[in-house]
Amino acid sequence: MTTQNTTLTKKDAILKSREILANPQKYVLIDVETTGLTAQDEILQLAILNLSGDTIFNAYFLPNTNISSYAYASNNLTIDTLLARGAKPYSDRADEIAEILEGKIVLYYATSHLDKILLNNTAVKYGYPEVVGESVDILRMRQVVEGTKQCPNGGNHNAVKDARVSLAHLKNIAKTPVPELMDVETLVALRSSLDEKKSDLTRQLKDIDNALKEHMLASGEQEITTMNGFNITRKLSITKTRLKENVQLCNIDTKYIQPATLKATAIKKAISDGVDVSWFADYIEDFTIGIKSTK
Repeated sequence: MTTQNTTLTKKDAILKSREILANPQKYVLIDVETTGLTAQDEILQLAILNLSGDTIFNAYFLPNTNISSYAYASNNLTIDTLLARGAKPYSDRADEIAEILEGKIVLYYATSHLDKILLNNTAVKYGYPEVVGESVDILRMRQVVEGTKQCPNGGNHNAVKDARVSLAHLKNIAKTPVPELMDVETLVALRSSLDEKKSDLTRQLKDIDNALKEHMLASGEQEITTMNGFNITRKLSITKTRLKENVQLCNIDTKYIQPATLKATAIKKAISDGVDVSWFADYIEDFTIGIKSTK
């Protein structure tokens, strides 16, 4: 599995993580700190670990570009800090890095493959070939397995420590049970059953909301806090909007036109702004129920 745009299933990710851990001699794990997040930025620190978590390489580098304020806020690295940690130009360690990574599949944990891209870009910038070839993105694997894109690494912006956190994520993926593949008959039957439950729940929720709306109308309140810890609010709802006869769009403030016609959200915005919309629109005004726990 490389970082190309290929479809990755949860089962694929789990089995791949197990294959990686079963063949540690084929892989190394990298993490970098950088001057920023653009393609022109450079690495400030590079850590290379084996799959036992041992540090094979860890060095700081003096960049030939400014360290962005965003990067500094994350890694607290300045030129003085780098010098104090023995930083050298990338070219001083380029051959050593290339030798370590040669023939290895590189693992990393980075949004948009940033670690791989900036390491390769830094090498090229100083006149060397790209050093990362075949690679595996642990972040992408974790996103697929957990079913969400919100998967921060949880490190502290030190390349060695962050790399060890990435390795822990890889091991956690490998421990995930492989999902069973259901036959098509089972899948169709399950989906049909869930559709029936969904329809029934939708009807129940609609009945409950209508009952709550009656309570809100009877109370005359815009907001009610219940004794059992819930906050109920009325939310303006606009439907069936239509321009009145002989009203031209050009006569209406453009922020209430989306993009060349009248929309319910535009009418709602105008009303919330205190604009009298009765002269240019016919519409039905209602409200929906919003419920939040106060606990």
